[in-house]
Amino acid sequence: MGGLIANTVGKKALGEVVGIALNSTMQTFGSVYADAAEEARRTGKLLDLPTMLTGATVSTAIDTLANRIGLDALTAKTFKGNALERLGKSMGTQMAVQGGTEAVQRVPEEWGGRP
Repeated sequence: MGGLIANTVGKKALGEVVGIALNSTMQTFGSVYADAAEEARRTGKLLDLPTMLTGATVSTAIDTLANRIGLDALTAKTFKGNALERLGKSMGTQMAVQGGTEAVQRVPEEWGGRP
């Protein structure tokens, strides 16, 4: 019975990570490619596809990890207490995760967006 439960929980966690990664991939690769293509057009240089792919991949990994951590932060403890307290906890957690993620992602996105 324990193995069945562990297997189910593992599959659910893997499914969450895959879903987050796919969503992040679509957003990040599209954004970084568009920036790189625009910069190449503006400067007249060729699009550096390996650099663009590397920057987008690193940014996607950062976003996926941060979103997974953000999901893990939403535990039963987050929902205990009065509504204002819960809102503060939830907002604080998400602001820290998302703000930090966006700042760290900016580096590979900028690097990958140059021709």
